[in-house]
Amino acid sequence: MPELRDSRILSFSELIDDALEFVADHKDRRNYMSKAEIVRAALGSLPAAEVTPQELERWLRTQCKTAATSNRYKAFISLCYREGIHNSKVTSNPARQVRHKREGSGRLRFLTRREYGSL
Repeated sequence: MPELRDSRILSFSELIDDALEFVADHKDRRNYMSKAEIVRAALGSLPAAEVTPQELERWLRTQCKTAATSNRYKAFISLCYREGIHNSKVTSNPARQVRHKREGSGRLRFLTRREYGSL
Protein backbone atom coordinates (compact mmCIF):
# COMPACT_ATOMS: atom_id res chain seq x y z
CA MET A 1 0.00 0.00 0.00
CA PRO A 2 1.43 3.43 -0.86
CA GLU A 3 2.42 5.87 1.83
CA LEU A 4 -0.19 8.56 2.35
CA ARG A 5 1.97 11.17 4.03
CA ASP A 6 4.20 13.62 2.21
CA SER A 7 7.49 11.81 1.68
CA ARG A 8 9.36 14.87 0.43
CA ILE A 9 12.40 15.61 2.59
CA LEU A 10 12.75 19.22 3.72
CA SER A 11 16.30 20.52 3.55
CA PHE A 12 17.75 23.03 5.99
CA SER A 13 18.29 25.35 3.02
CA GLU A 14 14.52 25.73 2.66
CA LEU A 15 14.27 26.82 6.30
CA ILE A 16 16.96 29.41 5.62
CA ASP A 17 14.91 30.75 2.71
CA ASP A 18 11.86 31.09 5.00
CA ALA A 19 13.91 32.94 7.61
CA LEU A 20 15.28 35.36 5.00
CA GLU A 21 11.74 36.01 3.81
CA PHE A 22 10.75 36.75 7.42
CA VAL A 23 13.57 39.31 7.88
CA ALA A 24 13.09 40.92 4.46
CA ASP A 25 12.11 44.27 6.00
CA HIS A 26 14.50 44.05 8.94
CA LYS A 27 17.07 46.83 9.25
CA ASP A 28 19.86 44.27 9.79
CA ARG A 29 18.95 42.12 6.78
CA ARG A 30 22.47 42.24 5.32
CA ASN A 31 23.92 40.45 8.37
CA TYR A 32 21.22 37.81 8.16
CA MET A 33 22.03 37.24 4.50
CA SER A 34 25.74 36.80 5.17
CA LYS A 35 25.05 34.35 8.00
CA ALA A 36 22.60 32.52 5.75
CA GLU A 37 25.18 31.92 3.03
CA ILE A 38 27.75 30.58 5.50
CA VAL A 39 25.25 28.29 7.21
CA ARG A 40 23.77 27.18 3.86
CA ALA A 41 27.20 26.15 2.59
CA ALA A 42 27.81 23.95 5.63
CA LEU A 43 24.36 22.67 6.65
CA GLY A 44 22.03 23.52 3.77
CA SER A 45 21.96 20.07 2.19
CA LEU A 46 21.09 18.27 5.44
CA PRO A 47 17.50 17.17 6.11
CA ALA A 48 16.12 19.75 8.56
CA ALA A 49 14.30 17.21 10.72
CA GLU A 50 17.43 15.11 11.22
CA VAL A 51 19.84 17.81 12.41
CA THR A 52 20.84 17.13 16.01
CA PRO A 53 22.00 19.57 18.69
CA GLN A 54 25.32 17.73 18.80
CA GLU A 55 25.90 18.40 15.08
CA LEU A 56 25.06 22.06 15.59
CA GLU A 57 27.42 22.37 18.57
CA ARG A 58 30.20 20.67 16.63
CA TRP A 59 29.74 22.99 13.66
CA LEU A 60 29.63 26.09 15.88
CA ARG A 61 32.79 24.99 17.68
CA THR A 62 34.70 24.58 14.41
CA GLN A 63 33.26 27.66 12.67
CA CYS A 64 33.24 30.32 15.41
CA LYS A 65 36.26 31.63 17.28
CA THR A 66 34.46 33.68 19.94
CA ALA A 67 31.48 33.01 22.15
CA ALA A 68 29.62 36.04 20.80
CA THR A 69 29.91 34.83 17.21
CA SER A 70 28.78 31.36 18.20
CA ASN A 71 25.73 32.78 19.99
CA ARG A 72 24.78 34.88 16.98
CA TYR A 73 24.95 31.93 14.59
CA LYS A 74 22.97 29.82 17.07
CA ALA A 75 20.33 32.56 17.19
CA PHE A 76 20.12 32.61 13.39
CA ILE A 77 19.74 28.82 13.20
CA SER A 78 17.08 29.00 15.89
CA LEU A 79 15.26 31.68 13.87
CA CYS A 80 15.24 29.34 10.87
CA TYR A 81 13.66 26.58 12.92
CA ARG A 82 11.15 28.95 14.59
CA GLU A 83 9.93 30.03 11.17
CA GLY A 84 9.79 26.38 10.08
CA ILE A 85 7.63 25.56 13.10
CA HIS A 86 5.44 28.61 12.42
CA ASN A 87 4.97 27.45 8.81
CA SER A 88 4.32 23.83 9.93
CA LYS A 89 7.37 22.50 8.09
CA VAL A 90 9.23 21.07 11.11
CA THR A 91 8.10 20.02 14.56
CA SER A 92 11.13 20.74 16.75
CA ASN A 93 13.97 23.22 17.15
CA PRO A 94 17.28 21.45 17.90
CA ALA A 95 19.05 24.81 18.31
CA ARG A 96 17.13 25.32 21.57
CA GLN A 97 19.12 22.49 23.10
CA VAL A 98 22.49 23.99 22.15
CA ARG A 99 24.08 25.63 25.17
CA HIS A 100 24.45 29.40 25.22
CA LYS A 101 28.09 30.40 25.57
CA ARG A 102 29.07 32.95 28.15
CA GLU A 103 30.37 36.14 26.57
CA GLY A 104 33.03 38.40 28.02
CA SER A 105 32.10 41.67 29.68
CA GLY A 106 33.66 43.65 26.88
CA ARG A 107 36.58 46.00 26.80
CA LEU A 108 37.85 47.54 30.00
CA ARG A 109 38.86 51.15 29.54
CA PHE A 110 40.41 53.58 31.96
CA LEU A 111 39.80 57.29 31.79
CA THR A 112 42.68 59.64 31.08
CA ARG A 113 43.33 62.61 33.34
CA ARG A 114 41.85 64.94 30.72
CA GLU A 115 38.62 62.91 30.62
CA TYR A 116 38.29 63.14 34.41
CA GLY A 117 38.08 66.91 34.08
CA SER A 118 35.22 66.75 31.58
CA LEU A 119 33.17 64.52 33.88
